[in-house]
Amino acid sequence: EASGLLVFARSAELQEMFQKNWNSLVKSDTYSVVVEGELEEKEGSIVSWLTENKNFVMMSSSYDNGGLKSITHYKLIKSTGRYSLLDLELETRRKNQLRIQMQSIGHPVVGDKKYGASNNPIKRIALHAREIIIKHPFTGETLEFKSSIPKSIQQLVTTPPAVKKENTEIQK
Repeated sequence: EASGLLVFARSAELQEMFQKNWNSLVKSDTYSVVVEGELEEKEGSIVSWLTENKNFVMMSSSYDNGGLKSITHYKLIKSTGRYSLLDLELETRRKNQLRIQMQSIGHPVVGDKKYGASNNPIKRIALHAREIIIKHPFTGETLEFKSSIPKSIQQLVTTPPAVKKENTEIQK
């Protein structure tokens, strides 16, 4: 449901290499996200343990409950009060990690009904895979890819220009 970068393999062999070694091959991946509300801290880390229920919905716990430890680092880029644009960097890579962790701190991803969003102004979730740095599994070459944040996501945190007040006072 996110926009942005995808990695495609050109052969079945390369695909298998990526699938088996994804965490060691991905050196960095950064997402841009718009969440509901304004975070108290401008930057920080979210650490939680993620588990999946019988309905395939992921859940977050602040303590080790036998789930997978998940770590996301965030940095506030811009806020309007109603919405906040964040850069998120994954230290771990778990199913729906970003979406669940944002919900767990009371700031669900805009448009993400499954994980607690109250509205959907752009008719999709406001999550964008913006940058990925990977090590090619055969050549060892470091590859860096970037994708601009879509305007629909940017507009959520763009303050409309102030309306000029005209002097309406009547002169006597």
